Amino acid sequence: MVACCADIIVALPGSYGTSCEISYGMVYGRPVIDLGRWKVKGMIQVKSYKAACGKIKELIRQLKLTRES
Repeated sequence: MVACCADIIVALPGSYGTSCEISYGMVYGRPVIDLGRWKVKGMIQVKSYKAACGKIKELIRQLKLTRES
């Protein structure tokens, strides 16, 4: 289960396995970025790879600040 080990999850187009990982990520409170048009409530919607990279960098900064305090 990737979702149990990851700090941030990026969901690409997929099928049942990807859907499962999205669900586990949501259950474990991980930020899940939607690059596969999943449109699941609670996911972070992005429209492009570039937007996803920006969001990932922002989330990493937030994680670092949280872990430093």
